[in-house]
Amino acid sequence: MILSPLANEKNSEQGPLDYKMMPVRVPFEGAGWEIALAAVWFFATSIDLPGMGALRYLCLLGMIVSIGLNREFLTPYLRHLWFFFLFPAWVLFSVLWSPNSGTAMKFGIMHVLDVTLLIYIAMRLSPLQIIRAIYYAYIPVALIVIAFLPNLGSHSMPVGFAEKNFLATRMLFMFLASLFMIYEARTYVWEKVSAAMFLPLCLVSIFLVESVTSIVLAVLAFMVMTFVGTIWKTLTRVQAGTTLLMLAVVLLFTTALIIALSVFIDGPINAFLDMMGKDTTLTGRTELWEFASKDLIPKNPVMGLGAEGFWQIGRGDAENWLEYFYKEEGTRFSFHNSYIEIIVHLGYVGLVLFLMPLIFCVWRAFSNFFRYQDISSAFFAIVVVLAIARSLTESELYNVFDISKATIFIAGLSMMASKTVLVPISTASPYAKN
Repeated sequence: MILSPLANEKNSEQGPLDYKMMPVRVPFEGAGWEIALAAVWFFATSIDLPGMGALRYLCLLGMIVSIGLNREFLTPYLRHLWFFFLFPAWVLFSVLWSPNSGTAMKFGIMHVLDVTLLIYIAMRLSPLQIIRAIYYAYIPVALIVIAFLPNLGSHSMPVGFAEKNFLATRMLFMFLASLFMIYEARTYVWEKVSAAMFLPLCLVSIFLVESVTSIVLAVLAFMVMTFVGTIWKTLTRVQAGTTLLMLAVVLLFTTALIIALSVFIDGPINAFLDMMGKDTTLTGRTELWEFASKDLIPKNPVMGLGAEGFWQIGRGDAENWLEYFYKEEGTRFSFHNSYIEIIVHLGYVGLVLFLMPLIFCVWRAFSNFFRYQDISSAFFAIVVVLAIARSLTESELYNVFDISKATIFIAGLSMMASKTVLVPISTASPYAKN
């Protein structure tokens, strides 16, 4: 037994208390420059300002060098997570039948780099370091949007934002990171104060651009994060508190669902969409989905059209849809659904290969929450839910270097890399018994 200096403490009834040093797993923590590099990378991929392309390549170079320096540390994880590279490999393989082989090749290489960088970030940084990097990366993004607030609208964007959903997604994740900084005990006071200032401004920005999905998700995220950050820990300390809490949540959800189906069917949904200037086709999304499912997917169900194979200049049906949505010729558009996007371009084979790491990450994110029940695991569980919800109306998971896809993968991979430290535990504790 290894006794710590705490062994001199005494218990009034049992006499001297013995402590022994027990190994405990804690997340691996990277160096300060690695946090800074991750923050710069998140910023460079969050906005399309002049010079961002060069900054992205510099970050890529820096991370590739870091991967090389830490190859012995990362190699076991890369081997263990081999199935994460099946989808990028299929994207590269689709060069053989894609109508634009050059673009498909570039897209496939970026997918390989994307997965590699996300594994690197998740393995080398702790959950706190990752979320802190996201927060600092999105501060300048939020400031650009806030400075443009007087002119902000669904068709009026500041420089660097192609369209409203692009902006709304960034402000939504800034909103979530700000909530984390407020409720995380290890953040500094000035970080909490700055985060509290950003919260209402993020909500106002999302509302002004009329992104229905982001507004609903932001409100739900606020309620859940506040609940976890203030009430959850107290209830879980009570015997059977977690079980009672889960039963209460299930009961509340069931009650709300029954009321919605029996009393508020159709009405509030249409009213809310009307209020936001939308229609029941979700601004033409359902028509686009119907076209893809009836006219495109049946023609190439197994292998798809090939990466980046539909939105091509000179393809009549693609140009018709661009005109329908008031987009310029040659614009890289999407089907506004990640899974339909994947099936159209890469077939059901591509969808299966993508779902393998996706399901793994979703499962681990929720497993980590119920295992650790802290605010960082709650943050990752919530962003997974939000990203999956957005994937039903946006094609973000098909793309590379996107924050939604990044947070899902990082959420599933966080806490996988850990180190063992010795902490003093009383020999009377059940945790000290082998």
